[in-house]
Amino acid sequence: MFDKLKKVNELRKLKNSLKDEKIEVKKDGVRVKVNGQMEIEKVEISPELTKRKQEEILTSCINDALGKAQMKAAKKMSKLQN
Repeated sequence: MFDKLKKVNELRKLKNSLKDEKIEVKKDGVRVKVNGQMEIEKVEISPELTKRKQEEILTSCINDALGKAQMKAAKKMSKLQN
């Protein structure tokens, strides 16, 4: 029982630490910032780009940032299991 409580506490700490992780991706004047819990914190777009180009780059930035956040979370979780 104490092992389960210990794991729950460790997972809670992991979740809180992921909130502090920041991932930022920049492409062609578009910037996306997410935290380790995969929440978007900031989006900046370039007014110099067409609407279509902004949408394409923004989608790419978000996907890249979320992928990096997932990798960081996976690494932290694997350390927790070892």
